[in-house]
Amino acid sequence: MYACGMSVNSATSSDWVVAKFRAADGKRLWKHLYSGPGSSHMDDWAHALAVDATGKSYVAGQSDDATGHPDILVMKLSPKGKETWVRRVDGAAHLGDYADEIALRGGIVYVAAQSSPLANETQLILLRYDTRGHRAWQGTWQAEPGAISQIGGLAVDGAGNAIVAGSSLKGTPFSKAFLVSWSPSGHLRWGETYWRQATGESAGFYSVAADGGGRVWAAGSVGTAGSTEDALLVRYRPTGTIAWTRTFDGDAHLDDWFNVVTLWGTSGLFAGGVTNTTAGYDDVLAARYTR
Repeated sequence: MYACGMSVNSATSSDWVVAKFRAADGKRLWKHLYSGPGSSHMDDWAHALAVDATGKSYVAGQSDDATGHPDILVMKLSPKGKETWVRRVDGAAHLGDYADEIALRGGIVYVAAQSSPLANETQLILLRYDTRGHRAWQGTWQAEPGAISQIGGLAVDGAGNAIVAGSSLKGTPFSKAFLVSWSPSGHLRWGETYWRQATGESAGFYSVAADGGGRVWAAGSVGTAGSTEDALLVRYRPTGTIAWTRTFDGDAHLDDWFNVVTLWGTSGLFAGGVTNTTAGYDDVLAARYTR
């Protein structure tokens, strides 16, 4: 079992941390710490990791540069937790840049990140590396100028197409769900946004899954005509068009949302999240759908 995150050393310093544990009893087998060149180190934070079949781990996150602005950081560790390579990516504006998701497919490393071309604005970045740390290409996408992107998930289909899900924050509605896909060669295949256009209600995607045939499922939430939100699950065709949409409204008709969608076997499709109760509490929400 592997985990990543941050380890606080003091009120002004923290390291990003990756650790491996023995699954049988939870004993820690190794811990790897990383401190960037920034003086504060408060933004040294590992956000996501993936592990290959040989036990090598690939980690993505953020790390302060010498000026105190976070850079995208991607790292490969050996099965024993030793650094194989480290790659830092500083955006053109040298502002806030950070990675949120990482995925492996056929010896290729995909990293979904955000970069700030201007203050109070971010754009989506997808990076592709090989396992030796050589970057093949970098793709960018933005729903609209001046928007702030929030990444919800990253998936890779059977053909090696990468799909990034999330939310774009700006204007009316304030939040639009988005789904963007790149080909293995770095070509932008399509980028789609989703919200309830008839009533102008916000939406967001917080997780995404893809199968070997190129079908994509995105899960999140969408606003209702009132002031609440329903859990949302949307299936997209390989071309980026919507095949179907499903929503879930709990018995209390309050806020409900899906945090994760996952595939199992040849037919299983599961979504999990939260549903509000009439007593004002959050209950676990689990749902199974047909594909």
